[in-house]
Amino acid sequence: MDGTVVTTKYWHKLDDGRLQCDVCPRHCHLKDGQRGLCYVRQRIGDAISLVSYGRSSGFCVDPIEKKPLNHFFPGSAVLSFGTAGCNLACKFCQNWDMSKSREMDTLADQASPEQLARAARDLLRADGGGEVVMTSSVAGLVGIGSSIPYCASKAALNNLTVTLARALGPEIRVNAVAPGFIDGEWLREGLGDAFEPIKAAMLQKSPLDKVCTPDGAAQAILALITGPDLITGHVLPVDGGMLIGG
Repeated sequence: MDGTVVTTKYWHKLDDGRLQCDVCPRHCHLKDGQRGLCYVRQRIGDAISLVSYGRSSGFCVDPIEKKPLNHFFPGSAVLSFGTAGCNLACKFCQNWDMSKSREMDTLADQASPEQLARAARDLLRADGGGEVVMTSSVAGLVGIGSSIPYCASKAALNNLTVTLARALGPEIRVNAVAPGFIDGEWLREGLGDAFEPIKAAMLQKSPLDKVCTPDGAAQAILALITGPDLITGHVLPVDGGMLIGG
C-alpha cells in the first residue's frame, strides 16, 4: 500500500463475514471494497483501511476570526487543516463539498503529521511564541486505565511534553493536562451500569469530593494557555486530587 492507505485497528469481523468499523457510533458493516459513510475508511481484503492518511483538503494559515469562536485572541492567526470525509450528514454544513466529496482529488494536498507539526512550530515562532497543550491522562502517570496500550501511549505523550518543552523553548511553552475519571456522556455510555459505582469509588479517593468533567478539563487547558509564562514541561493532573487520595 502507498503512504496514504493505512490499515486501521478499530474494527471486528461479523458472523456474516462483513467487517464492522468501530471508530464511530455508525458502526458501518462493510463488504470487500465498500467504504463507510465517512468515505475515507474502506474495507480492503480482510481489514479496514484509512485511505486519506497524510492528505489534506485544506492546509493554510487563516485569521482566527474565520473560526466559530467568540472573542478568542482577536487579530491572531490559526493553522487550518482538514481532510475530506465525515461521519455526519448535516444539511447545513458549509464544507459539504469537501466533507462529502467522492473525488479523491479533493485530497490532493500532502500534509503528513510531520509537516503539520513543523508548520505549527514555524507559525508560533513567527508570531512571537505561543503555547502547546497536550491532552494526556492520569493513566499515563499511574499505569491504570482501559488498556495497556492506552496507558503506554499516554505515558509516551507525557514524555513528549517534556522533550518538546526543551526543544521548542524559549519561544514556545509545552504542557499537558491529565484528566482522571471524566463525568461525561462518552464514558457514561461506554461503562453503562458500571458508571455510577465507578464514579462513587473515584469520589471516595478525591480530597475535593469531585471528579473531572469535560468543562473542567477545558478550563485547565485555558489556564495553561493564558496563565503565567513560567510554566513549561508540566503534566497537570485534573482529577480532584485522586492521585494523592490513595
